[in-house]
Amino acid sequence: MTYAPYRRLPGDTTQLPHVDVALVMESTYPYLKGGLSGVVHDIILNHPHLTFGIIFTTWDSSIELSPQYAVPSNVKWVDVIYLSFEENKEQFVEAVLTGQHPERAAWALASALHNLDAMWELYDDYINPLTRTDSVWSALTSRTLMKAMCKNIRRPPCIHSCGVCGTSSPWHGHSQTGSTRRRASTTHTPPGMRR
Repeated sequence: MTYAPYRRLPGDTTQLPHVDVALVMESTYPYLKGGLSGVVHDIILNHPHLTFGIIFTTWDSSIELSPQYAVPSNVKWVDVIYLSFEENKEQFVEAVLTGQHPERAAWALASALHNLDAMWELYDDYINPLTRTDSVWSALTSRTLMKAMCKNIRRPPCIHSCGVCGTSSPWHGHSQTGSTRRRASTTHTPPGMRR
């Protein structure tokens, strides 16, 4: 019998076990063969003393999730994340409509556009599922946010200098931060995937 790591699909709330290394794979390993996938497979095979988790991001559920490699037993899980709005619509709309203080979230978001310290506070208080006390997504319903965005639109936001694209669709952010995703000592994203 061939080993298969636990595969967690969106909506599954199973707690994933801690691993030594979590690798972020954008539509590649273990479901696509060649190139980067081959390199990742070799790295995992050559480090049997480490446990791995794969954070597999892909556009939607139309991809076939059939491993193209004999996944080694030190890969403990594959956490699948869909990025398309259609796959995340219900959860995203719910997150937008259920925030407790949309105006406060809007001010926090507007403050974070040009202030790195405020951005970290925003992350801790409104985005990180382990520490947040409210949802940042409710700010999207706020007139305060629209006014602040119009006022600051001519200044490039600091988030670009941090490698975060401010023009990405809000639901992309929600799809990746909507719930606790993984536990790992180290999380690595290959250089070509950093935006």
